[in-house]
Amino acid sequence: VVGRGEQPSGVPSTFGQAAEAVKKAQATERDIAKASEEASSGGGYTTEQAQKLRADQKRIAENAQKMAQAFSQTAPEVAKLLASAAKPMTAVDNRLDAAEKRPGETSVPVAESAAAKANEAATALDQAYAMLAQKAQGEDEGKGSPSPAAAAGAPAIASGVIKASGGAPAPAKPAPGEGAPASGGGDDGPDQVASNDDGDDVNVNVGDDDDRDINVRIREELDDDNDLRITVDRALDYVDRDDYDSAVVEYDRYLVDHPDNDVALLHRADAYIDRGSYDYAVRDYDNLVELGVQSAELYYNRGCAHLAAGRLADAIADFNASIKLDETRNLAYTNRGTAYARRGDYTTAIEDFAAALRIDARDELALRNRALAYKKLG
Repeated sequence: VVGRGEQPSGVPSTFGQAAEAVKKAQATERDIAKASEEASSGGGYTTEQAQKLRADQKRIAENAQKMAQAFSQTAPEVAKLLASAAKPMTAVDNRLDAAEKRPGETSVPVAESAAAKANEAATALDQAYAMLAQKAQGEDEGKGSPSPAAAAGAPAIASGVIKASGGAPAPAKPAPGEGAPASGGGDDGPDQVASNDDGDDVNVNVGDDDDRDINVRIREELDDDNDLRITVDRALDYVDRDDYDSAVVEYDRYLVDHPDNDVALLHRADAYIDRGSYDYAVRDYDNLVELGVQSAELYYNRGCAHLAAGRLADAIADFNASIKLDETRNLAYTNRGTAYARRGDYTTAIEDFAAALRIDARDELALRNRALAYKKLG
């Protein structure tokens, strides 16, 4: 609820301005749906496409949440529609996150699901726009409800456009226990690796460049199987609700009849890692290796699972294999450096953090870990 003087920054100050902002958001959401439909019928998303669509989705979702809060008292029916749009937007964001790490044919079932969710969100936004436009007409005639800013006792905001910003933060999660990072679908802080009396830690990036979580991915060919698409869609719906047990069950059912399907094994390994079941994830990655899958991503992912479980030697071996296949993966160096830091070998860790930064100078985790490793050395 927006109290007196607490109008959120960037929220339109009149119903007319809000209607225009929602109309633009609805058009962008339809564009996301259309692009996802094309990806599902073609070869899937490209990495760049998934990144751009995800940035658009994050911006729209955050702005919808802000307006839902602002209208909670002055136009609760509008607030309800905006809030209902936010849920499928979150689902789209999760699917685009997966596609960004796993582009191409493997992202086809994800794209199909994202298109449906984006259309669902766009429909809710369209309904919210219709209500806002009606209220704006009454506002202009001097007969409608007061604007959200006036009702809240806040000064009007000059701009009628919702300001873009980064993605909304996920709920805070409890700190992970020693040797294992937090799991789940939100934005976690870095995993603690080693503690001392002054509270400094060397942290680990376990899967994503934005340190989101350890939702590690592999690029594999998609089995053109409608049952698989349905399975992935259902499982991803469970992941949206952080119900990883049910997601695993969906993949289990499919794998009974298709035990060697590499895409299903991949997705189940993702769900296991989200759940914190690192040993089970390693088992699926082992099965993929036995099936002949050889890729830098696979060894990197398995290394992340070993690192999360505290098996440092196994983690280092897998990161070595990943780097041998692809020397351009900065995260493999960052996580291998973290494994060395956990073993107390800060000199070697610093070398790996430096290697990661030569590949990507924006690797904030490598920067922080290197600084902390230097501090450990005195």
